Amino acid sequence: MKNKHIPMRMCTGCNEMKNKMDLIRIVKVNDGNKHSCLLIDKSFKKPGRGAYVCKNLECLKNVKKTKRLERLCSCKVPDDFYSEIKEVILLNE
Repeated sequence: MKNKHIPMRMCTGCNEMKNKMDLIRIVKVNDGNKHSCLLIDKSFKKPGRGAYVCKNLECLKNVKKTKRLERLCSCKVPDDFYSEIKEVILLNE
């Protein structure tokens, strides 16, 4: 029996490689009018530039403090979006 490949992704908060399914995927989606928005991709299949964050509040604090998500996605990240990510993390604990 062949072992199934487990995709690994790097957390933007702690820079550790982890199983893709153990992370939260954040996607930058362009709507075609030079506007872009960030979404939490629970299906891991939405098209667009993706960034990953651990399901850990410390990693989220680090991402917010260093503005790493803003640099990766090249857009301003509103505070309410960080709150949305925090809610997802708290639901998974």
